[in-house]
Amino acid sequence: MSRRACLAGAALSLAVFVVAGSWGPDRTVWAPLGGVTADDPRLAAVVRALPGWREALRSSREVVDVVGLVPDEAAFLEALTTWSPRSWFPILIEDPELVLRFLRAFRPARIVRWPTIASGGEARDRRSAILAALEGAWDRAERYESDAIRAVSPEGATGPGIVLISERSPAWCGGVALAAGRRQPLVVWDCEQPPEAVLSLAEALDLCAEIAQILEQVAGPQLGLGDRADFVTLATQAPDRYQIPSGDKAGEAALDDLLGRSPLTLERLAYTGRLIGPPPRAVYQAMASLFLLPESALLFNTYPERTPPWDAYRMDEAAGRLGAILPTRLVQGRRADWAEWHRVFDPVNASGLVFINSSGGPDQFRLRGGRGRTADIPLSVPAAVLAIHSFSAARPEDEKTLAGRWLANGAFVYFGAMNEPYLAAFRTPGLVAELLAAGAPWAAAVCKLMVEDATGSPWRLRVLGDPLYQIYRDPEPGRRDWLSTLDALEVLAVSGPDRREPSLMLRRCRDRAYLDAAAGRDGSGWAEHLAAIDRVVLDPRDRSLYDALLADQVARGALLDQARRVPEAERAPALRRALEAVTARPERP
Repeated sequence: MSRRACLAGAALSLAVFVVAGSWGPDRTVWAPLGGVTADDPRLAAVVRALPGWREALRSSREVVDVVGLVPDEAAFLEALTTWSPRSWFPILIEDPELVLRFLRAFRPARIVRWPTIASGGEARDRRSAILAALEGAWDRAERYESDAIRAVSPEGATGPGIVLISERSPAWCGGVALAAGRRQPLVVWDCEQPPEAVLSLAEALDLCAEIAQILEQVAGPQLGLGDRADFVTLATQAPDRYQIPSGDKAGEAALDDLLGRSPLTLERLAYTGRLIGPPPRAVYQAMASLFLLPESALLFNTYPERTPPWDAYRMDEAAGRLGAILPTRLVQGRRADWAEWHRVFDPVNASGLVFINSSGGPDQFRLRGGRGRTADIPLSVPAAVLAIHSFSAARPEDEKTLAGRWLANGAFVYFGAMNEPYLAAFRTPGLVAELLAAGAPWAAAVCKLMVEDATGSPWRLRVLGDPLYQIYRDPEPGRRDWLSTLDALEVLAVSGPDRREPSLMLRRCRDRAYLDAAAGRDGSGWAEHLAAIDRVVLDPRDRSLYDALLADQVARGALLDQARRVPEAERAPALRRALEAVTARPERP
């Protein structure tokens, strides 16, 4: 389909909805799915596509028992060239908070560090480096370039999606990692609209048509779910919302839920997810999605158990389905109060999969016996979070909102609402759990289709993170010990403190913290040396590192007095959030 035809189709769709006076049917006909399972014929497209998705996502690569640390994006691309079709390993842009969190989950045998790469910083150099990284990870790559599109694709079988990046986006390197890891075509797509814009419906449909054109040019004709491009990952500067002008659905809606659909029928051609910057966080989201699986699940349901329509969202069924594949804890009914929230989540959320049913706004959620705030969102292991809650994903880049705090505190995949979607817009927890346990990618498990009911039309729910994340995968090769290509790199090892130089002592504390995290130790040894450092003598960059290490101890109830002595205006975000979480905890009897 040509760009002109796509735009003409988008204009026709717009005209239909303008004439109808509404975007979607009257809200009075909406109904929850209730106890529907994957056997329901409305889910036939997902069930048919699932074996193909699982096969495309099965990896034959050996995971090297290493985590690589790099100082910046240029070094990240250099490190990515060591991936091959036969072996790979996690690589993180160094941010101590994210690195410690990932190391505790992945537990590598070794940690290696790349040096800074000398680079002129030209865009052309970056594109060459991206291509080199992808060609190494794929063996062979095909380039596609025209006036409208620049893309690179692996030869042969590919992953069931594409990745869109913009070099202006802080999340682009996370997109490159997902393309390299999942053998997905990578497309350079620069949206002309600024990221803060709220698009008109016509502008949003134009972008919908543009993405449909990209899907067809890169992956071939789009015939529905089960073709070569069922998922789109956005690592771009595109806006995230548009305005529906009238009708029962009037108001702001999620652009990501419109993109990936047919501009003619609005049927879903692909599920869409979006990486969130800055660069270290976008890469962390990608690496966690590629290499980590949850070790346990926690389901927290604050809804009435026997009152329609909330009773359809009980989590008993979800707990049963998830419990068949991993340890699962269920909290619901009268037990789901503010005190129990802190009992199960303090001092750190230990579950890699979290389901939450609640109500409230962008920065608060209702609990029995109290109202939760962003400070009540726990520091967390790397986690995938499903939040059945209005407005939670309104501004995910803002740490003062619920989704923003979950992402800042450790979540790498999140599904929630950026506006009021109404309860029936969410699939029931039981159905989501059934699909996830069967190996369905995250977005396919949580997002509705139009055939299910009216709430499956473009609306207000969004996937933050990799839409292809799986909580359960088919068996993969084990870990291997080492790669010869890593021989020239610095391997982190234990070294004693140097009390003569605070900045050197601080860096040795950092490296010891990393080694302890990888080995599953509590870090009490390096914490003593951190406490001996005078923060006042450190330069601003070192103070940020100091605060991040201090925050790691605060989360576990240590060095609180030292942390509180840091002037509030000077605290790095990690330390500020850790202190807020500690302050929010109830007093223990």
